[in-house]
Amino acid sequence: MTSVTVVVPSYRRPDELSRCLEGLNRQLYPRYDVVIVVRSGDEETKALALRWLATDSSYGKSVTEVSESGVLAAMKAGTNVALGDIIAYTDDDAVPRPDWLEKLVRHYADPRVGGVGGRDVQPGIPAKPGCGVGLVTWYGKLIGNHHIGDGPAREADVLKGVNMSLRRELTEFPQGLLGTGAQVHFEVHMCLRARWLGYKLIYDASAVVDHYPAPRFDEDQRGESRSRSCRECRLQSSAWHSQMGRLASYDVAFRICGVRRRSDDARFGSSCGRMDPRRAPRRILVHTGTAGLLAGPETMDENRQGSVQISERGDGWSRLNILQIADHFGPTGGLERFIYEFTRRLTDRGVLSQVAVMELDSRHDWGEERIDVRLLPDDREAWEALATRFRPDIIVWHAGPETAKMAELLSAYAPVTATVHRPLCPSGARLFRDVDEICVHPTGAGCLYRWYARKCGTDISPLEALRALKRSGGLIGALRGCDRVYAVSRSMSDFLALEGIDPARLSVIDNSFGGNDSTGYPPLQGRRVKEELELLYVGRINYTKGVQYLLRAVRRLLDDGHRVRATIVGDGWFTDNMRNLALELGLRKEVVFTGHVNGSAIDAYYDNADILVVPSVWPEPAGLVVPEARRRGKPVVVFDAGGLSEWQSYMDGVYTAKRADVQDLADTIVEASENDHSREAVRPIHLNADKRTNLIEDLVAMSLMLGKEVAGK
Repeated sequence: MTSVTVVVPSYRRPDELSRCLEGLNRQLYPRYDVVIVVRSGDEETKALALRWLATDSSYGKSVTEVSESGVLAAMKAGTNVALGDIIAYTDDDAVPRPDWLEKLVRHYADPRVGGVGGRDVQPGIPAKPGCGVGLVTWYGKLIGNHHIGDGPAREADVLKGVNMSLRRELTEFPQGLLGTGAQVHFEVHMCLRARWLGYKLIYDASAVVDHYPAPRFDEDQRGESRSRSCRECRLQSSAWHSQMGRLASYDVAFRICGVRRRSDDARFGSSCGRMDPRRAPRRILVHTGTAGLLAGPETMDENRQGSVQISERGDGWSRLNILQIADHFGPTGGLERFIYEFTRRLTDRGVLSQVAVMELDSRHDWGEERIDVRLLPDDREAWEALATRFRPDIIVWHAGPETAKMAELLSAYAPVTATVHRPLCPSGARLFRDVDEICVHPTGAGCLYRWYARKCGTDISPLEALRALKRSGGLIGALRGCDRVYAVSRSMSDFLALEGIDPARLSVIDNSFGGNDSTGYPPLQGRRVKEELELLYVGRINYTKGVQYLLRAVRRLLDDGHRVRATIVGDGWFTDNMRNLALELGLRKEVVFTGHVNGSAIDAYYDNADILVVPSVWPEPAGLVVPEARRRGKPVVVFDAGGLSEWQSYMDGVYTAKRADVQDLADTIVEASENDHSREAVRPIHLNADKRTNLIEDLVAMSLMLGKEVAGK
């Protein structure tokens, strides 16, 4: 049977130590001994320990004294006299439950397990099932949560000293650690060393100690963020990924433990020297002109254009992994088009990307290249399992209310960035439908009044209004916690700032992936020689999309003597209303409703049209149908709503009509049809004056920046 020694350092807390010993007296595991470590000069604790030593018990006892201050000196002294194959550590202000050692030791039947720890239950702090526990992200963020982690036993990167055990051969303590008290985060060194040597660490929430955090009488007080042990420190460390995902090792310096700087930078590097670091594949993110931000023996690829590149070698060396999450993916919609193009371009850049959604329409067909989209249930364990298996470096959340909780959950695994493609308000439209006025109020309790008084809500149910407000609150809260938030237009960015998103973390992206330069679009095609002007609408059919204004503009054009036809491509809850309106306006022959058309089949409709019309009355963030039509050589007429008019800053051939003005829409359509479409005639004065962020370049640069911060550069 495996033998265990429990080491308990104690200093000036005799009452707490007495309670701890009561817990150790009740252990069910039959083969263990206990070592108490006292400090010279602490006579009260020493007297208690000697009284305990004199009592009869079924387990071995010993007391050792140390003169040096600091918890590491005490732990080393206790470990030096320990007899067990396994060394377990706890604090004097913790009380192990009777089955504590049993739950720890059972995992050592697997020879690959080097350490096991459990939960330290603290008064008044409930468990949080499904949260990440004891993780070190690749960019150096330490995620603890040992006191709230619940659920089945699982692997961890770091255990917590109050409830930790290691094989005897792995009990090598860090040298040069600053501080003279608790010397917080010493466990990081010990645990990451065990991982470096190839062992697994297990966190078992059922192995419990009841922790009653007591005052400390040295440095490194609880809650002091500037203690010596967390200041001016460097630790040569590694981040390990499971073999199923990627085993990627980083020699990075990051600010966790207070290791004094020496010529070899830290003792940890030498203590791990038994393992040749070249045995483990290393990731390297490369940027022209930079040395290895994450140091290693690799040869860096250089891109002469100066753009960020990701190097992947054929011998198992890994690449950047990006996990995308979204509410829905299907065959229609601007967001779906964006996700498809974004994923395809990531793949072209050598980035491994996975898309996970809560609702999936398998009919999606946006191009010849299919993308991998996974349908996951509304279940925390399923999403955590995906993150554990995929091991993302960055998470891109295409923000939606259904996945807001999952975005917050997965922040324990990687930095979370968000792309925002629609307003965050309860109605999702920011439109008062009583007079088609755009709402500029922040989301709040007033939305419940405006839901009815201004008709911004589409459901008369008060319960649905409350649910919508709650969903919006969750969405906004999750976005506030994101590392970076990408808006698809300046208009959208302004609305996000209105909702309390930090402007410093906001960027406006090019959601067209190439719309910053009009030279990337073909020349505008002139109107074909035919009797009728062919107008086209592409998109969902609902009230905010403004198809009603297009139909009335068609009627106005016909009344003015123009020959015109309109094709409405799409479907939605407002379709029957629009069919009826077309009949009322006498447009039975002049307007065709196609219904649903798959993404890749829409190009034929663009080719047959003369002008695309986007008559949105809500603050449309940045409709992708605009660059889609321009890539087919077509001019576009838009309402001055939200980010639609911003397309004029990035391309020619975009005409703007006054929002919700039928006559101006009709006049602008005529203007677009009669223009000779020479680039000089229609190029806006401020074309390309306001460049947008390239999302892919920014994400890779973000990973480089994180690596640079981690490396202490």
